[in-house]
Amino acid sequence: MASASVRMRAAEKKDADAKNLGRPSEVSAKEMSEVIADMERCSKTEAEAQESLGRILEHRRKAVQIEMADVVGEFAETIKRKVAELDALLALGTSVGDSYHRGRHLKTPEIFTACPLLKNYLRPMRAAMQRSGLAK
Repeated sequence: MASASVRMRAAEKKDADAKNLGRPSEVSAKEMSEVIADMERCSKTEAEAQESLGRILEHRRKAVQIEMADVVGEFAETIKRKVAELDALLALGTSVGDSYHRGRHLKTPEIFTACPLLKNYLRPMRAAMQRSGLAK
């Protein structure tokens, strides 16, 4: 394609230079048709190659999805389990913090007052799981 393109530009320049000097074109119609035919062949070959590459990439994408399905599923299950554990732990911490507060003890330990805030940090993970269809 590059070679045909260079030949096309050279023929066009030669033709333009001749016209600028008021001379007849030095590029024959046959030469121009050969260059155009080469360009068309190259364009067709390139389009076929792009189509073939697209098929290969799509095949590879599907193959990777199949190869990784078990790993992704295991990872999703682990994340769901850990998020549930964290939810339970932070709910317990919130409950203990509320008990401290209701019991009018000395100052509620900061770890318990932070629990409701920490639950908010799980929101992006839950949202991502929801979008991915991993949350139930």
